[in-house]
This record gives sequence, C-alpha cells and structure tokens, in this order.
Amino acid sequence: MPTVEEAESYPYSDRERAIVEHNRGRTLAGAPDRVRARLDELGRLYGIDEFVVVTIRDRFEARLRSYELLAEIFELEARPV
Repeated sequence: MPTVEEAESYPYSDRERAIVEHNRGRTLAGAPDRVRARLDELGRLYGIDEFVVVTIRDRFEARLRSYELLAEIFELEARPV
C-alpha cells in the first residue's frame, strides 16, 4: 500500500480518477460515530446485521487502530484467539 503522501502526489490518469470517484461511494470513512451511523443505516436499508470490514492502510498500526475504533463504537469485547 502506498502512504497517504504517495497516494496524494500520484499523477492519476482521467480513468484512474474516475475509478477513485466511483469507489468513494462505496467507502465509509470519518469519525467513529459517523461510521457507526452509516453502518447502522446500511444494515437497516439492506436488512442485514453483520458486516465484513476491510481497512486498507499503509501501516499495520493504523489498520489495527481502525478495527479497535469499530470494536469500541459497537461495544465489542476482545476474544482470545
């Protein structure tokens, strides 16, 4: 994965920019309460109660933190592996 800086400075072609814009509609990002509200909304809209979440980040620690934040907003407890 590129770093945020690398991604921001990448010279995207028009086609690549169109792909990025299309994918923004399928991406949830922001403060934990905003993400929780959107996931709750999607759950009601599609009648589902379970999600598979994939966080794409350049650093493992950042990816792990995003999962920790999700666990916190949904009041999930860690289970031994």
